Amino acid sequence: MIKEFSAGGIVFFGDEVLLVTNFRQDVVFPKGHLEPGETALEAALREVAEEVGVVPAVVASLGETSYSYFAGNPKVQHLKTVYWFLMRAKDKAIRCDGYEIIRGQYTTVEEALELLTYDPDRQKLTEAEQYRRTVNP
Repeated sequence: MIKEFSAGGIVFFGDEVLLVTNFRQDVVFPKGHLEPGETALEAALREVAEEVGVVPAVVASLGETSYSYFAGNPKVQHLKTVYWFLMRAKDKAIRCDGYEIIRGQYTTVEEALELLTYDPDRQKLTEAEQYRRTVNP
């Protein structure tokens, strides 16, 4: 089994959340692998900037999600842990890299819950929204 570590951001501008569509047509949050010597927070900020051109402010840590998948030839199991951060964008400008990420959009939380491809992302968005409502009633 191969262990992988990634980090990403659930980025809000006002009451809207940033979603990205990757080259596989998955609707997700911006995230990516930790580079050697990089902290999860540093990786999350770098990945958001690289994938959508947004330099956000970090609001809070949202913990992690883990899942496994098989890849390669021969197929090998990968166990992936993703560290998540709640972030706030300074504006709505999005500049996708056009390679990994083909589209970015801000949408309401309700719409995002419908559009997101994966259930763990829906769960993290729900947690992020609950945190936001607690901190900013």
